[in-house]
Amino acid sequence: MSTIFSLTAQLLLEQKMICEVSHDTYFDWLNNPTHQEKMDLFLTQLDRKLVKTSDGQAYFCGYLDASAPDANREIRSQFKDATSHLGTLVKWLNLVMSSSPSGSPLSPGDPLYESDLLRSIENSPAQLDALTEIARSPFVNSKATDGRGRIRAVLMRLKEQDYLVPVGNSGSQFRATGKWSWLYDVMAFIQSHEGLEEEPQSLIDQDHLV
Repeated sequence: MSTIFSLTAQLLLEQKMICEVSHDTYFDWLNNPTHQEKMDLFLTQLDRKLVKTSDGQAYFCGYLDASAPDANREIRSQFKDATSHLGTLVKWLNLVMSSSPSGSPLSPGDPLYESDLLRSIENSPAQLDALTEIARSPFVNSKATDGRGRIRAVLMRLKEQDYLVPVGNSGSQFRATGKWSWLYDVMAFIQSHEGLEEEPQSLIDQDHLV
């Protein structure tokens, strides 16, 4: 078993998203259909399988039989985690879009600069209010009292949750990862099922959560 195979499998089993931004070597390796087949064969022995986001920007590990008690319990727990903070993440996405000259949705590989965000947000009372709400949410839980501190807290929290990776050593420059692609898939599926009040069994049965 090759080293790159072992390291890729380890990341997948640790429920990491593998994308070009966060793990470029392993992502490139998985883009080879032969390697995908080998990984899937290995994961099948563990009742798991290799899954790819709908846009092909990230790989992750899913359950082979989502109806199995342990798998079902884990997926439901992950569903609750994803949906409990979904509103905050959507507000952040909207804030980034409104702060961007292009107005485009955040995509894997997109850069985020603390200084640029701060410059844009400070010029808009509505955006400042939105930032304050995001920073004070349970997802971020920041006690910062100024815009820079709140942006820094949000960015660091997104880094902790693997939505961003740092660029350089300044701590103020980041790139978006493929985990946003996964989140967009979850959001699209939830929207198609009209609401978040209960986790739909069809979501449990499909490949939207690790």
